[in-house]
Amino acid sequence: MSTTQNAICTIVVLTVALVAPSVAGAAVHSGRVVFPEPRNPPSIGVPPPPADQTREYDREVVIRYNASLGSVTLSAEVWDASYWGEKYFEGFSIGSKCKEGVLGLGPTDFAASVKAQPKEQGLDGTERGGVAGEATLRGYTGHVESTGTFNGKRFEITFQSNRFRNRNWRCVQVHEPVLKPTTFHLDNWPKPRPKARHAGSLITQVLAP
Repeated sequence: MSTTQNAICTIVVLTVALVAPSVAGAAVHSGRVVFPEPRNPPSIGVPPPPADQTREYDREVVIRYNASLGSVTLSAEVWDASYWGEKYFEGFSIGSKCKEGVLGLGPTDFAASVKAQPKEQGLDGTERGGVAGEATLRGYTGHVESTGTFNGKRFEITFQSNRFRNRNWRCVQVHEPVLKPTTFHLDNWPKPRPKARHAGSLITQVLAP
């Protein structure tokens, strides 16, 4: 092989090496929401316990969607994590739009629930508890089950299926607060191109008196 051919091959290899990571990275879409610290209303009686000890309030929720792998990952922390330990429950959904259907409800393509309980030994010696969840996909029967992790502060779980690949999922709805779910967008999607203006319209505007 000539020196010129060697140089061309080297350039091609370097180009592929530089482009491949960006292509793979472009398939990962993520979004994050941070919730304010819960507060008790004013009280004239015996002071109640801290608000973040009445139930598990989300402090932060991060959703990552890898379109190439077909995986959806939830990573979350709660307020006063040391008090609650490995105890958690959350539901969320994903779709192409933040409002769907006649009623303008949240995204409904993908829906998942996550539940965590402290690990313990059952009477039969098997371990129970931990982080687990299941996900469903609109238009398909059945569900995908998964188990996750808890490191003493953060919960994380991933749902994966080939049916989740290459979806136009841009919006997330987290069921927190309970009565008013929170929606946020996933990033790393190309921005829509501006609408083209027809040359004829421009000419008409210029020539109009």
